Amino acid sequence: METQIARLITLNIGLTLVGILGTLAGLVALGFSLGRTLREISASLREVSADARQIAGILERIDARLHRQYADIDRDLQEIRDLLQGEA
Repeated sequence: METQIARLITLNIGLTLVGILGTLAGLVALGFSLGRTLREISASLREVSADARQIAGILERIDARLHRQYADIDRDLQEIRDLLQGEA
């Protein structure tokens, strides 16, 4: 009887250790997977940042063109006003 209890206790301890080691192995694998995923996210963010810089440059050029066109239109309107005042 005592031998059976000792064997059951040993089996229980063995199974507990296997469970703990399995959990640790799972946590290590999860850590590696998380590290890889974070590296991929970081690379994606760098690409997005580069794209955002390109878009900002395009927007700056568009803004400059719009200001020039607005200035040209304003100058043309002033010339038309001056011509109309000269005829009046």
